[in-house]
Amino acid sequence: MAKNKGLLFPVYSLPGKYGIGDFGKEAYKLVDIIKEAGFDYWQLLPLNPISYGHSPYMAFSSYAIEELYVSLDDLVDRGYLKRKPSTLECTNKVDYEKALEFKSPYYKKAYDKFVSEGGYEVLDEFTSDFPEILEYARFVSRKELFNHAPWNTWEEIKTLKYQERVNYHLFLQYILLDEWNKLHEYCNKKGIKVIGDVPFYVGYDSAEVFYNREDFLLDEKGNSTFVAGVAPDVFSDLGQRWGNPIYNFEHMKKNGYKLIIDRLLYASELYDIVRIDHFRAFDTYYVIPAQYDDARIGEWKLGPAYDLFDKLFEQAPDMKIIAEDLGDLRPEVLELRDHYNLPGMNILEFTIWDWMKDKEGYKKTLKPNCIGYIGTHDNETVNGWLSNRTAEEVSRLNEFFGHPESIEDAMIKFGMDNFETFIIAAQDVLHLPAETRINTPYS
Repeated sequence: MAKNKGLLFPVYSLPGKYGIGDFGKEAYKLVDIIKEAGFDYWQLLPLNPISYGHSPYMAFSSYAIEELYVSLDDLVDRGYLKRKPSTLECTNKVDYEKALEFKSPYYKKAYDKFVSEGGYEVLDEFTSDFPEILEYARFVSRKELFNHAPWNTWEEIKTLKYQERVNYHLFLQYILLDEWNKLHEYCNKKGIKVIGDVPFYVGYDSAEVFYNREDFLLDEKGNSTFVAGVAPDVFSDLGQRWGNPIYNFEHMKKNGYKLIIDRLLYASELYDIVRIDHFRAFDTYYVIPAQYDDARIGEWKLGPAYDLFDKLFEQAPDMKIIAEDLGDLRPEVLELRDHYNLPGMNILEFTIWDWMKDKEGYKKTLKPNCIGYIGTHDNETVNGWLSNRTAEEVSRLNEFFGHPESIEDAMIKFGMDNFETFIIAAQDVLHLPAETRINTPYS
């Protein structure tokens, strides 16, 4: 039986009276459920402000938190709202625009109350402690003034409304960080550790790029010369063109990779364990000329590898990291991972066929600290995965698991029995169908 068990459950998927999950009472209820069910970890997706495609992997900031996670009930409890808002009719999927339209008027009322009680002084102290969040507030305020256009199209700001917008966003970030810290503390008191997710790349239209352009490969007009993605792999025969800007590692080396390391250090303050998405890019990263939409037109480049991680662990020797080491990898990626004794990941939807060939032999090839999953946020639910298997494959699965009543439950039990740490997506615990899949990597 696994020594440690975890649940993958994004914040936005929590039950919510206002169209989306948040840091309110339902989050605390989930922690209680996690504890009662015998889990040890709560794994999240990035908490950062969503941008293009509602993706937290293309965020406006690596330091700020998505504003929709503010709990309106908490604002009432703090005295910033007089009464609890009416409930927004909810659907099975988050409607981000509708949720924001509903919650924003209440946010503004709460901000006005906060300011009337001397809130500016609080924000001054807050920004001195978190200068990157001030950068985010300035960045997103500019975006609003320029009708949400990307930063490389902006002109000089000539309005007095700008600073008030900055303060408004700072207020929300002040509340969000306080709410998150209290929720995180509650998790730890219950014996639950939080696994946070940090993307390797940042979004082009982000505070990081706007304020640190020299750290990215951009032309004289601020446009990306190369963008991120991956070559054809198990997720897509055509590869994937993500569109994130590429780091200028030659320049970064001179400042000790400060931007990347600072992002990771901050994440280690928010979470107990940091999962680095697309870990392999520290060894080799894929670049696609920005003018091409075809992800197959690209090449692999050598990353900063040991040079960066040596500097990171000099500053944070006890930082806990999970390396997302999936996909077609060259051996050097695993050598980098193992050099720092970082746990990697094993996805049963991919590897169950290897287990079938020689269970004990395959198990011996795994690192003791390898973390098992049925699937991640990028994978199908087990229900959907099974529906896409051939009759022969389903027959093989049934035979391997001893003809169980539920292959979903059998895969969970198998993972529990064969990994020291095993993490299950909430959809698979609940036997939810294919349409509840979180993300489908595109081609």
